[in-house]
Order: sequence, then structure tokens, then C-alpha cells
Amino acid sequence: MTSAEASRGGHAPPRDPQIILIGLRCSGKTTVAKILGEQLHLAVDDLDTAVLKRLGRDSIAEIWRTLGEAAWRKAEAAVLEEVLSRGPGILALGGGTPMIDSARGTLVAHRERSGCRIVYLRAAPATLARRLQMNGNDRPPLIGKSAAEEMEAIFAQRDAFYRILADMTIESDDLSPAQIAGIIAREYGRST
Repeated sequence: MTSAEASRGGHAPPRDPQIILIGLRCSGKTTVAKILGEQLHLAVDDLDTAVLKRLGRDSIAEIWRTLGEAAWRKAEAAVLEEVLSRGPGILALGGGTPMIDSARGTLVAHRERSGCRIVYLRAAPATLARRLQMNGNDRPPLIGKSAAEEMEAIFAQRDAFYRILADMTIESDDLSPAQIAGIIAREYGRST
């Protein structure tokens, strides 16, 4: 079943919106961000890409192997503040970003100041595991188990955090990236 639920009220969207996409790996954040940016004629940032650039490396797996997860998470939190300060646009976060206490605090404070919207692209662990297996991605395993076991465990750890943080949750299992972007654009796109 497809649903988009607004879980927070009271924040009027800015004329030129700043929309932040959260969700587990393989939830489609980067793809949806690109489509949404085109639809709304807004700049698009991907936090993982910005962190890779900051650390001067080619892949997340390389960073985790050589510098460690803690170095990645520290850079992620620092780069988040920089990217948010750029103003209106679309931002796809890394799956673990909202789990970093300082990053979560930054997101909440930024929403209070700017009226930005946080959208959770929620998909079932089985859907995410299937996508992970189909994509040859460079993401290091988070718990050292099969894709299905990993997605189940990480979903259980993060889903409640994401739901609390999000202004809107989109059940995305049966939606294309273009459909998801359309839902977000209708809800939070520019007022004319």
C-alpha cells in the first residue's frame, strides 16, 4: 500500500524549499533527489559524495577500511552542517547520518530555523536487500551478515529514529523514483 503521511505540522514550507531525504541504503535517496531537483529546478547534494570529496577518497569501503567508521561519521556530521548552510535545494543523506547524535541535532535545529522538510523513504527490509544484491555498490557491510539479515537488523535499529525525525514518510516499496519525487514535489514544492 502506498502512503505519504505528514507527521509534523506547523512549519510552512519556504518558497524555495530545502528538502532532506533520509532512509536506509538502497532506499533511492540519491535517485529521487536528482529527479526532484530537476522537477523543482533546485540544486542537489548527496552527502556521501560530499564526504568522499572531503576525505579525498574514491569509495566509502576504502575509507572504512583505511580510516575507520568513526572517521567517516565525524566527517559526515561536519559536512552536513556545511551543506545545510547552502540554503534551498535537495539533499540526500547517508543512511547512517541521522543516527549520529550531533547530526540529528543539527537536522532538528536546522528545521526549526529554516523550515526545511525531512522526508523518509521507507521500504521493507526484503525490498532493500533485493536492491542491495542487484546493485554492485561500494558500501561496506554494517554487521557482517547476508544482505537480508543486515537489512532486517539495520531497519529494526533505525526505523523508529527515522520516523520521529521525518516530516513525511513515504512507503516506497511499490513506487518508482519518479513517483516518489512527484509525491514530494506536490507536498513541498515551490508555492507559485
